[in-house]
Amino acid sequence: MATVYLARDVKHRRQVAVKVLRPELAAALGPDRFLREVEIAARLNHPHILALYDSGEADGLLFYVMPYVAGESLRHRLAREKQLPVEEALGITRQIASALGHAHAQNVIHRDLKPENILLHEGEAMVADFGIALAVSAAAGERLTETGLAVGTPEYMSPEQALSERQLDARSDIYSLGCVLYELLAGEPPYTGRTAQAVIAKRFADPVPAVRRLRPTIPASVEQALMKALVTRALALDGGLGEAHAVLGLLKFVCDFDWAGAEEEFRLALELSPGSADTYDHYGWMCAALGRYDEAIAMVKRAQELDPLAHGSDVASTLLRAGRYEEAAAAAARVIEFDPRAPRGHSTLGWAKLKMGQHAEGLAELEQAVALDPGNTLFLAQLGQAFAEVGRVGLGEQEAALDALERAFVEREGAVYGIKSSFLFTPLHAHPRFTALLRKMNLA
Repeated sequence: MATVYLARDVKHRRQVAVKVLRPELAAALGPDRFLREVEIAARLNHPHILALYDSGEADGLLFYVMPYVAGESLRHRLAREKQLPVEEALGITRQIASALGHAHAQNVIHRDLKPENILLHEGEAMVADFGIALAVSAAAGERLTETGLAVGTPEYMSPEQALSERQLDARSDIYSLGCVLYELLAGEPPYTGRTAQAVIAKRFADPVPAVRRLRPTIPASVEQALMKALVTRALALDGGLGEAHAVLGLLKFVCDFDWAGAEEEFRLALELSPGSADTYDHYGWMCAALGRYDEAIAMVKRAQELDPLAHGSDVASTLLRAGRYEEAAAAAARVIEFDPRAPRGHSTLGWAKLKMGQHAEGLAELEQAVALDPGNTLFLAQLGQAFAEVGRVGLGEQEAALDALERAFVEREGAVYGIKSSFLFTPLHAHPRFTALLRKMNLA
C-alpha cells in the first residue's frame, strides 16, 4: 500500500520515516477524506503506539510522517529466530494489547495488525500504521476493490474482515493479535496457504489449530487464551472489549502472578460482558487460588449455568478445595460419566475419596489421571502427595514433590498458581523450597 523512505526533518533536525501511498491508491482515495482520517489516528497518544508527526499531499501523492525507530520490526525478529521465548512473546502481546485498548477506547480500529506493523525498540513493542488502514477503509469504500487492493493481511485478518464487512470493531483487532501471538509462539501463523483465498477458506472451514502441536512446552493456559482469541468467528466473542479484558486477566494471574491486576481485568470484563461463562469460570479459578472459596464456588457455578456443557470439572475441583468432599465427589462423577477420559475428573474424584477415607479407590483414580495425561507434572505431584498421605513410599517424598512443583512453575503447567490455597500441598508449607516458590508467585 505504501513505500517508506528514511528522511531528515530539517526543521527539528531529526530523522523521520515518510510513508508514501502508492499512486493508484492515492488516486482512488482523494486527499481530503484521507487526511481527515489520518488526523483522527494522529490523536492517539500511547507509549506503545508509533506517533504520527505530519501528513499531506505533494504532486498528487499522499504521505504521512512518523518517527524513525532505530530497531527492527517483529517480522525481522521472527525471520531470524522463528519462535520467541514464551515470556517475551507474552510481554510483547501485553504491550500491543495495551496499545489497542487505548485506540479502541477512542473508537479507532487498526485493521491491519501484523508483525510487519509492530516495531521493536529497546525492548519495547510499538504498533505502527494506525493511520493508513483507517484512512483507506474509511475513504475508499467500494472504490478500494477497483484498485485490486484490500485492507488487511490474510494470515492475520479476522473472519468478518475477510467477508468485507464494513462495520468492524475491537474484536477484529483482538483476533489479529491472537494470530500474531500464535506466530510468536509456534513460528507460523495459525492458517497458511499458497494464496490469500486458500488462507481465508481455511479460516472458515478448519478448526483452530492447537499451538502445542508445534511447540509442546507452551503452557496449556496460554493455549486456552489463544483458542479464545481465535474462535471461528471473532464476532462470536461476546461483548468484544469484555472478552479481551477477560483473556488479559487470565494471563495476568496464570503467567505473571499479578493477582490485583487480574482482578481488575475480570471485574471490568464482567461489567462489559455479563453473560460470558468463561469470564466467570476464570475469575473463579483466581478466587480459589487465593482461598476465597465462597466467591469461587459462586463464580464457577454461574459459569456452568451459562454454559451447561462446560465447566463441570471446575465446579468439582472448587468444591474439593473448599472441603466439601461429598459434593465434589458427586460433581466429579458426573464429569467422568460425561467423559470417561477426563483426567481432571479422575483426579478430583480421587482426592475426594481420599479425604473421605476411601484410600484404595482414591489412589486408583489419581493413577488413572496420570495415565490419561502422563505429561502433566502437577498430576504427578498430586499423586506423590497422595502416596505420602496414606503412608506409602516413593513419589510421596517431599523433595520429589517439590521437584515436580518447581518444574510446573517454570513451564506454567497445570494449575500451579493454586498451590498455596490447596490442601494437597499442606505438608510442604514449612519447607523452605515451597516458601521460596510462593515468593516467586507473589503469594508470600
